Amino acid sequence: MVKESPLAPDLSNDQLNHFKIAGEDDFVKYRKLANARLYRELGYSLPKFYVCQDRDLLASIQSGQGVPDSLLSDLQLLCKSPFVIRTDGEDIPEERRQMLPRSDELRDEMAAKKWLEEVFLEKLNGIDVAEVNAALIGHHFVPAISSAWARSYPGARRVRIESLWGIPEGLYYFPHDVFEVDVAKVSSNKNEVAGANIILERFRFKSKFIAPNAAGQWDIHQVARPHDWAPSISSQDWVKEIAQTTRRIADYAGHPVVVMWFIGLKDGRDAVIPWYHEEWRAQESSEVSSLGKISKSFKIFTITCEDDLQSLRNDEQVHLGVSRVAVVPKDSAIVRDTKFIDRLADVVKERGYSVELRGGMLSHVYYTLQRAGCDVLCVDEVGTDDETFEFNKLVRDNIPATIESKGEAVELVRLKGDALLHALKEKLVEEALEVVDASDSDSIVEELADLLEVVEGVESVLGIDRATVERVRRRKRDARGGFSQGLMLLQTRLTALPEEGLESKVEDLPIISSVRQIPKHDSVVNIDKRKVGVGAERIIRWSMPVSSPEFSLVRPVFDLETPIGQSHPMRLEATATRSGGELRLKLVLSNAPYQLNLFGDGEGASANDEGKGG
Repeated sequence: MVKESPLAPDLSNDQLNHFKIAGEDDFVKYRKLANARLYRELGYSLPKFYVCQDRDLLASIQSGQGVPDSLLSDLQLLCKSPFVIRTDGEDIPEERRQMLPRSDELRDEMAAKKWLEEVFLEKLNGIDVAEVNAALIGHHFVPAISSAWARSYPGARRVRIESLWGIPEGLYYFPHDVFEVDVAKVSSNKNEVAGANIILERFRFKSKFIAPNAAGQWDIHQVARPHDWAPSISSQDWVKEIAQTTRRIADYAGHPVVVMWFIGLKDGRDAVIPWYHEEWRAQESSEVSSLGKISKSFKIFTITCEDDLQSLRNDEQVHLGVSRVAVVPKDSAIVRDTKFIDRLADVVKERGYSVELRGGMLSHVYYTLQRAGCDVLCVDEVGTDDETFEFNKLVRDNIPATIESKGEAVELVRLKGDALLHALKEKLVEEALEVVDASDSDSIVEELADLLEVVEGVESVLGIDRATVERVRRRKRDARGGFSQGLMLLQTRLTALPEEGLESKVEDLPIISSVRQIPKHDSVVNIDKRKVGVGAERIIRWSMPVSSPEFSLVRPVFDLETPIGQSHPMRLEATATRSGGELRLKLVLSNAPYQLNLFGDGEGASANDEGKGG
């Protein structure tokens, strides 16, 4: 998803008429550059910034006199590599800073001229550029894979990160990934992240994102497989760095902040860079729910475009019974329109609706709606509450205190008797599987120690001493032997006569020393079909060794009969992965391509119908 851009031109002030390379005074004067100055002090490499603070020039553009040739010459040089123009000013009111004019990716001087004479002029909306000492701040496009918003409070250890492919505007409206990080210790070196611990990773299904199209304009794109389920921040070290630096920025600012990040840079700069931050004033959503739960309790009207909003405002039949509105853009028009949120807020407050957002609670849209007094609800398209994590598992005695020391509240019960014995048995399985997964001698020793700790727990609950267990172990070893010879049973077969004793053959057996050479356990898959009334169902059973780290099944196509007796082709994908004692299953059932019946000899054929080939 990385957008490759031509190398940015290396320009000097002598080559430019109105734009100048930002100097130290500019980094103090303009907030967008003041942020960049801080990020450089924190160790980040940022692109070169250009500033146009010619008040007379900007006033003439605002008055409709157009872009002069001298400025057009600057833009011709700057746009040799995709260029972005933002707006700032020394005296811009705080409430107007959220949605100041910002261009898309400008790829030539005529695109820049059009933006200045149309979009820039329109979006100023009554701001006198001379009165607020406005300026244009430009930089070349940052080719990042994904982007994020991160929030932190001064001195607080917990940092929230919301991320998605493409540019940050996608986080306004679309499902995204969520990370919660405990920054227990802050390092002055941005790359030293040992003091940060990820306590939540929530990878959602991400269907859409926003990025420049072929013309350089922001557009909504569909996320291709497998990126739709893949994490939009691929490195845990990047997640930790984002969290740690966001906390450092909050500590520096002395108030809660939300920081915009670009992620996965490929042009020689840092892999992640902070780009902008501001004070976080919003209150968190009081509800984070699954769409399924919400849709059963409320009548929801979905807004995909401006026409939908106007219908909701003006058509009595449309808004009858509606209690919530969900904003799901079908194109980039309402994403680009900074006034759309203000119009939405007016309708929502007038009608008494609440607003559902699939986007993040750290976005400008969430903040703007909440500041306007709207009831804003961030919903999760695939799951449940993000803030509560259920474990229901036995833990060592000191673990709850350790969790509390990291800023999380814990809820506990105490097990005794049969309940404790049952939990210890489950723990034995978990710890044994962690021995299976250990990759070196040191980690095997650690896991064996955990296993023996659970064994002692079982002995204590049952009142058994170790000597009793040891006597049984020796008796079974004397009768059946141990595992010192490393014998693996491959198969058995019935024979007419007893074969020569095994003892004489052990030294002659083939030897396997590599894990890759060990014969694999076969996973058994069985798919049955049975009639159920007028329809049919498929029953899919599979078995796999509990020690296997992963399993996958792809059934290209199978048929299900509909209630009216038609054959409907389906495709099944199943995967199972194990992490320690936790087994994670994923089933994907989708419609398979259906072959139209062109010859009138049946109801149609799916790709796996037998005896119908030609």
